Amino acid sequence: MTLSDTLYLSDLDGTLLTPEITLSARSSALIGDFIARGGKFSISTARTPASVFQILGGLPLHHPISMMNGVLIYDPASRRYLQTVDFGLESAQVILAILREAAVDPVVFFLESDTLYPTYHTMSPLLLEYAREREVKYGKRFYPVDSLEREIARNNGALYFCAREREETFTPLLPLLRALPGVHVECYKDIYAPGAAYLEVFSDRASKENSTHALRSLTGVRQVVSFGDNLNDLPMFRASDASYAVANAVEAVRAAATATIGPNTADGVAEFLNQIR
Repeated sequence: MTLSDTLYLSDLDGTLLTPEITLSARSSALIGDFIARGGKFSISTARTPASVFQILGGLPLHHPISMMNGVLIYDPASRRYLQTVDFGLESAQVILAILREAAVDPVVFFLESDTLYPTYHTMSPLLLEYAREREVKYGKRFYPVDSLEREIARNNGALYFCAREREETFTPLLPLLRALPGVHVECYKDIYAPGAAYLEVFSDRASKENSTHALRSLTGVRQVVSFGDNLNDLPMFRASDASYAVANAVEAVRAAATATIGPNTADGVAEFLNQIR
């Protein structure tokens, strides 16, 4: 099997990126060399395009990328979305009502004319911190609206819901959201802020598992090897022929992986790719 027969697919935060949310110079150089040698490398992340390309800088990515936990597949070569998966009107309305009842402020994402609009009505302190960081670091814009209900109606649905609160705030919501047909829920700790957690709600037709299958087809590879650290990477592992947890990964991810490699603080993914010839 040649180098180009395999797609190497990495998560970003906690896996490829440093704790400072950067791609180290060594990782950039080693991955760039791997791609130049004919290796196929791509990304599967919960992040949106606005932050992905700012963080990765000049890394020469040629193959489609899975973003927002598989809701979006973006082609950096053509600069267009190859796949989007959204909620219909009724599902989006019910999800928003459940969040409202629990006094959880979400950011709701809409896609219009190939432009992504993260939209909000009000933000809690933890959600505001999330938004401000992305505005300052990545130039990402969040759009205030008078009524999320009206925006959902105007768009006949929504793409994605994201909230950031203390983990215990989300606990009673999870069974309610997971009981909804056609809904997928991810809830996981913010690795950069102890006590904070993310809640992400999106269509069950989208996941890192489904997008991994899609990337396999789009790139024409015979196998996929993936790298991850957090619970939302487990679906990607299930769709991969081999999977590797960085040493700093949570226990469940290390247990599910084919093997454990070096941590994100020591360029674990890039060093692994550097050994492939």
